Amino acid sequence: MRCECAKARILDMRMHRLFNEFRAFEQVDLDALVPRDKLQADTLQLLRANPSSSYFICGARYGCGKTQLLVSQCMQLALAGERVAIRTSRQLVKELQQAELDPEFFSEILEAVSSADQFHLFWDDCEKVGNQSDFRQEAIFNLIDTIYRRRLSITITSNLDLQRLVDTGRMLSAVARRIDDMCKPIQL
Repeated sequence: MRCECAKARILDMRMHRLFNEFRAFEQVDLDALVPRDKLQADTLQLLRANPSSSYFICGARYGCGKTQLLVSQCMQLALAGERVAIRTSRQLVKELQQAELDPEFFSEILEAVSSADQFHLFWDDCEKVGNQSDFRQEAIFNLIDTIYRRRLSITITSNLDLQRLVDTGRMLSAVARRIDDMCKPIQL
């Protein structure tokens, strides 16, 4: 059992990392967000009712609030004491590569997906993973497959829907199927 001061330190570290990575959204609060349109209002209602659920938030329009919703959901769970991590595609791939190449490297995400009872990964702009090398495809598949098999949670944003991600070669169909099984799709 952790004391209250340890819990507060852990929360401070989580929030510091979140704010450091997504400074543009420092003041974002799921309960205080004002929707820009009906789609965002419906999405906010869904996220507020089920903040621990997994979502795939997509839409080709820039500025429609995908990342803002992702960060808001992450903050909501972090403040509630849930174990969360948030990464851009670049950060996620870099962490997975470093974990593969350096046995001394500690990957917060790989540790959490392999051992935590509860964990929610927030992945922003999944379509920007970059060139789909065999390593990247395998690393992303293994991560998503572990989340899927262990029944953990994930929220993902993308400018492309799952079918377009597969059709353009940015995602393996096996990864898309698992995401489709785990996540409620939200089109903005």
